[in-house]
Amino acid sequence: MVARRFSVCSETLAPGAVGPGRLPRLTPYGVNLQLGPGQSFSVRGIDFGETSVFKFSLTPGISKVVSQADGNDSLILVFILTGTMRLLEDETEPGLTAHPGQSWMYNRATEFQMEVLEEATFTAITLPVQVLRDFGIKEFPSLHALASIPSLAPAALGFVKQALEHELPISSVAGYFMEKLLHEMVGGIMLEDLGAKVTGTGRKSTFDQAMAYIGATAGDRDLTPARLAEELSVSLRQLQREFKRNNLTIAEVMRNHRIDLAVKLLKDPKLEVLSLEKIAEHAGFSSLVQMRRTLHEAQLGKPREIRSGYVAPSDVVDPAV
Repeated sequence: MVARRFSVCSETLAPGAVGPGRLPRLTPYGVNLQLGPGQSFSVRGIDFGETSVFKFSLTPGISKVVSQADGNDSLILVFILTGTMRLLEDETEPGLTAHPGQSWMYNRATEFQMEVLEEATFTAITLPVQVLRDFGIKEFPSLHALASIPSLAPAALGFVKQALEHELPISSVAGYFMEKLLHEMVGGIMLEDLGAKVTGTGRKSTFDQAMAYIGATAGDRDLTPARLAEELSVSLRQLQREFKRNNLTIAEVMRNHRIDLAVKLLKDPKLEVLSLEKIAEHAGFSSLVQMRRTLHEAQLGKPREIRSGYVAPSDVVDPAV
């Protein structure tokens, strides 16, 4: 899907077009919001398909975020820019109070009340749950305030601001890499939040941290077992022992992640304009030769075959790509 820009405000909606007080489904995976009496809004964003990003402004009042039947497959991460809001999922619980600089997340199956105490502006990123699973994150609370202000938040918000301010069309290749960057930034923010939560409890093992880090950075060709150990502040020998306990090696896990990433990039029709050398680079391989050899050893065929959708029988002599 080609990324598309959208912009809607209260004044541009035809009377009765979306039912009393309810916003339109701005994207298939966006916010399903029911406005309170007298509330107005404005929103502009970019829809990448299963991922979207938008900036939202709401006047004071009580809105309702309506649950969506297919909502368990995607999450929304929200950054409060201005104003104050109270979020209440269960009337028996105290709820959350969101101030500027704070962030919270929920899955789209969640239904909750959102009381805007003063005019509020927030930026939100919607993405598939599978993206965070690929980072090794397995638990997704229905309505969840991040434990601290993410250090990645300024970079994420700066990127989103620049992306939304421009009016130029977004090419398929640019859209792919913008979406990928959003996934990596949100993954980093959630890993940072998870680390903040488990530091005091000691529940997260070195192995789990390593698996999450590899999942997040497999496309970095400079990622090696030694660098991974350095990033986790452990010795390489200790890290190797952690993987051995799980019947794995660090190199094996990195290799498998890079294979999966290479196949995904090769099969993506939006990336047909990229050379195989660039695909190898973005998949974390040192060269096209290394990617070709690794895919062949995994019996997945040659890069051109994977890209075209045809894989020759494995007993055929492997000619140069």
